[in-house]
Amino acid sequence: MSDAREVISTFLDDEPFNSIELVEALSEPAGRDLLIDLIALRHLTQTDSKDAHVLNDHKPWRLRCAHLSQWRRFLSVWSAGISSASVDAT
Repeated sequence: MSDAREVISTFLDDEPFNSIELVEALSEPAGRDLLIDLIALRHLTQTDSKDAHVLNDHKPWRLRCAHLSQWRRFLSVWSAGISSASVDAT
């Protein structure tokens, strides 16, 4: 999982990454969960000259969870499409 963590972190940091390794990492449920967790963590900790989102965000936590579940759904569909494309290519 450390390789998956590294490639997903590299992807989120907008640094050069190996796309095949990223597809492999996201083809596993644990990799997709890690991506969602890292996105959520970055969202909560990113301040970019603003107050922390946690301090001024008045949205109910359920709305934020619904947003994360939409990401999970998107990533599941996306990785299934990538997996089927790689199978078709062989």
